[in-house]
Amino acid sequence: MVVAPQLPANAETVKEVVRRLDGTASRNADGDPAEHLCEIVVGQPGFDSWCPVEISAPYVVGAEGHHIDYLWLKDARTASTQRVFAARAFERTDPTIPRLVQNLKKGSVFRPMAYCSAHGLWEGEPITV
Repeated sequence: MVVAPQLPANAETVKEVVRRLDGTASRNADGDPAEHLCEIVVGQPGFDSWCPVEISAPYVVGAEGHHIDYLWLKDARTASTQRVFAARAFERTDPTIPRLVQNLKKGSVFRPMAYCSAHGLWEGEPITV
């Protein structure tokens, strides 16, 4: 059983919350991958070699009432990295599909990450921009 992450008494940033989840939760261990692994779109680089990267959850609210609490892009250059390129939290009452858009430099390597309220942490394969 996965329990929703509790915020501490002092305010944490979204990046701090997802770093903590990344360090403590097992990955891809519960639920259907088709309902949890992010959809990814990498756009063409601009004149400055930055590319728009969009990740989105495949659903708004799952069949069992579960939803995506967090999406983030994690640096995938090394297994032990704690760098988070971008992170976003989602309200359980938000009726839109969870989506995160961030510009990354061409050549960056990232992993799409999602945290589901019922099925825990989901980590995608590394992607090179």
